Amino acid sequence: MERIEFVRGPSSALYGSNAMFGVINIVTKKGRGVDGFDLNCEAGSWNTKRAAATLGTTTRRELDLLLSVQAGCSDGEDLYFAEYDRAGSEGIARGLDWEQFVNFHTVLTLWEWTLEALYNDRWKGIPTAAWGMEFNDDAAQSRDRLGMLCLIFDQEIDHASRMSLRMFYNHYAYTGIYLYEESDWRDVNNCHWVGAEGQLRRDINAQNRLFCGIEYQQHLAATYKS
Repeated sequence: MERIEFVRGPSSALYGSNAMFGVINIVTKKGRGVDGFDLNCEAGSWNTKRAAATLGTTTRRELDLLLSVQAGCSDGEDLYFAEYDRAGSEGIARGLDWEQFVNFHTVLTLWEWTLEALYNDRWKGIPTAAWGMEFNDDAAQSRDRLGMLCLIFDQEIDHASRMSLRMFYNHYAYTGIYLYEESDWRDVNNCHWVGAEGQLRRDINAQNRLFCGIEYQQHLAATYKS
């Protein structure tokens, strides 16, 4: 990342009802911020491994490219639950707190235009026997996938004003496998939505900034099966 910004105060008009007290904005690096190829590998406790590769460059025609791929996994810790510590069970979920993930992120910037794509896929074991499931069953797991594609036009109008336009497509899918004594249960959620927004920013003075904007969303699908 390039920097982390914190915007104090209520911002629900811009960022939704969850932004009551402020907004944390993570600004990712552009290609010129990486300026080359970066390879990172990590290892840790509980057989945790992660590998990430990032390529960043700027061409002579001012095309800025950032490409990042990351993958990792962890066996997780054996967890003890006192409520399951009874006859026939030690109350320990062994090897169930595992996790696997892979993600992809790319940003192309040319003059005032930016094209950004993101995809994340994550698998997670469920060691807690939540919702009355069978305890210590290694088949219980969840998988969630998130994809995003957006096109942004951002231009400075003058020294105190800036305008941005954004069009986007989002996809989210979730699958959960839950094991019960009487039968197995599966949750499947699949959502697609598109939208566009426009925003005008004006710095009134050194302490105050005025935002005006409009946003439209269309949900193409929001399905749930069990």
